[in-house]
Amino acid sequence: MSPRRRASVLRELVIGVPLMKRSERKLWASAQSLTDLAELTARWLAGELEQTPGYLGPPNLETAEIAPTLIRINRAGFLTTASQPGADEVNARGHWRQRAAVEIVASPGEHADLLLTEARRAGLQVVVFEGAPRRVTQTEVPVTTRDGGGVTSFGVGLSRRDVATYLVDGCSKAATRDVVTGWQITIIDPEWGPTDTLWRVLDKVADQVTGQPQNHLTGGAA
Repeated sequence: MSPRRRASVLRELVIGVPLMKRSERKLWASAQSLTDLAELTARWLAGELEQTPGYLGPPNLETAEIAPTLIRINRAGFLTTASQPGADEVNARGHWRQRAAVEIVASPGEHADLLLTEARRAGLQVVVFEGAPRRVTQTEVPVTTRDGGGVTSFGVGLSRRDVATYLVDGCSKAATRDVVTGWQITIIDPEWGPTDTLWRVLDKVADQVTGQPQNHLTGGAA
């Protein structure tokens, strides 16, 4: 058993999540590029696959409202690795506030430049690592609070080892190389609570890359 596969098995056993189905494991292993991984991630977001190498289960319930945009940006060749909608709500566990945020791995080049340009033009906060650093880089931006205390942060620069272990475990060397050398891009809405600025930016970028404009609110053709 390879070190990567052993790490995956141990992680799954500790968390208590069943191992990825063999058919899906083979599918992820067959991916040969970042674009291939992004397409499989789109299928996972659409409910066609049960797990990803970096997320052992279906998307969180809160992802449903932003899934159409996430699917589109993945199919435009950008690999999303984490995301959350903005929120401001009170429940039995306290007062929760979130900022809309997404973490993406993009191939260096004009499409990555386009994404960064549009995000900055819209006033969104951007953190970029041009390739995986040798060590984890703690550039964390708070995106979730409970009763005023920090809960979740985005923007950490994953090291080469962490990329291989947690994002592309079991994937081909070619796909792993693409992700390791890809730009890690975090985009965060500076405003707390429900907003759609980030998702409109991603839709706009997907429109320009794919040439297939769609309506952000419905997910259908514009």
